[in-house]
Amino acid sequence: MAMIHQFVDDQGEAYTPVSHVALLADPRMDDPRFRLIVRRVVMQNRYGIRAVDRKFVALCFAGATVFFCLGSLAHALWSLTAWWIFLGSCSVICIGLCVWHIILQRIRTAPVQGNVVRVMLADSLCPSCVYPLAGLDLQAAGTVQCPECSAHWRGERCIRKTDFPERTSIPPSRALREKYPYELDGFFLFDDRQQRVPEAKGLFHLAVEAEGDNDRRGRLEAVLRSQTSERPGCLRVGTYFVLFATILALGRYVYTVVQTGQFIAGNQFGLLSIAILLAGNFRYLAHLQYVRSTREKVLAQRICPACADFLDWIEPDSDGCTVCQTCGAAWRL
Repeated sequence: MAMIHQFVDDQGEAYTPVSHVALLADPRMDDPRFRLIVRRVVMQNRYGIRAVDRKFVALCFAGATVFFCLGSLAHALWSLTAWWIFLGSCSVICIGLCVWHIILQRIRTAPVQGNVVRVMLADSLCPSCVYPLAGLDLQAAGTVQCPECSAHWRGERCIRKTDFPERTSIPPSRALREKYPYELDGFFLFDDRQQRVPEAKGLFHLAVEAEGDNDRRGRLEAVLRSQTSERPGCLRVGTYFVLFATILALGRYVYTVVQTGQFIAGNQFGLLSIAILLAGNFRYLAHLQYVRSTREKVLAQRICPACADFLDWIEPDSDGCTVCQTCGAAWRL
């Protein structure tokens, strides 16, 4: 099967990106520094994919609301013309949602993979085979050739010469391999250049474990303390209220169906879809409120809120933004 996207290295030659399965099965997952890199890679993929999926789910709920409203109207009129309008509208909505989702997924694939390459090269790991590039000699063109997959990468992109132990055939623990992918949060935020970047809320615990410098470890722990001290805002309380009201409404609907034996779909499911949309919007706004309140505390420690890497000794650009060397997010410190 032909690939939808053909990815090229820094010399314009095609390469195959490493899969998440290969990363999670790597024996170096026992090293917290390697786990931190893998988590950053998975976050770069997940925030881009889940951001698209959320829009798709929201549109599906909106389409479901229209579906049941039109169905109720057609049922009330009991007209053949109304039923044809109902079926045609639903078909157009379903086809449009699927096509829109596929197009967005294709558009997002290349930029997300570019971010993955940047994150892996920052710690001198080959994005194609995860071979450690630290210690390899530069070629005449200023690139480093991976001896395992022959991919070429620019030497200046390998920022940290992270030294990992040699790979062995010993697999990581099964619990770590199974638990790891479900520990991530798929939310994203915008940096000071209005670029969409992942949120590093779930990275700080692992960053503390992987950090060997006492001063930097203390700064990461200060960020963790500031996160745990935050209180739920009014928007989060509103989210719980909407969800509780939705559960009550659904329970009342089930009770009505059991008592009367009638399936009244239109109004009930339409209101249910609207309630779920409201709950999702409240939850998203509550998260944005939380991000705004904690982002300044993270930047005060000169730490990137998108990847939990340090912003020390980086000169700001002409617009006053300091660009993170690991993930490329831009922040005004």
